[in-house]
Amino acid sequence: MKASRWINLPVHCGENGQVRGLIKDIRIRDGRIDALVLSMGGLWSKALFIRPEDVVTLSADVLKLSDESALKRLSAKEMKAAMAGSDSLFKLTVVDYAGTLIGRVADARVGEDCKVQEFEISRSFFDDMDRGYAVIPMDQMTSQDGVIHYQHYFYEIPQSKRSGGVFNKVLGED
Repeated sequence: MKASRWINLPVHCGENGQVRGLIKDIRIRDGRIDALVLSMGGLWSKALFIRPEDVVTLSADVLKLSDESALKRLSAKEMKAAMAGSDSLFKLTVVDYAGTLIGRVADARVGEDCKVQEFEISRSFFDDMDRGYAVIPMDQMTSQDGVIHYQHYFYEIPQSKRSGGVFNKVLGED
């Protein structure tokens, strides 16, 4: 399932299915989803997040938890400490083997075990229109300090069948 489908997904708790919030952010650590954030907290409100192992049911329409205890409530300061070492999925930058900027993560495909299988990388608006997102498997990448390192050079990014851009779909192949 694509990770972007989880954003704004309602979170239901318990047997009565009471809605507790919407997923606002996805945090990853070491190629796995670490937390699903409902609220980052504020001056008078607590931060609210869940761990993926506490999820009972996940579909395209809803995320269900067994009970209220799966929701973690922390102060903003405690939340910052709890999320240390994890990064927001959609704010990650991607560089190649030489350190050249490739782009930013636009989306990710996540397996049943909450492990990231591949990233969709947005290189630039015009490049995305022309060639589409670059789709790179996770086994060709490493993550460090909020930056994803592609283990090859920029020009070695594979072209996949589903990464074709709008121009190719509308105008046809070259």
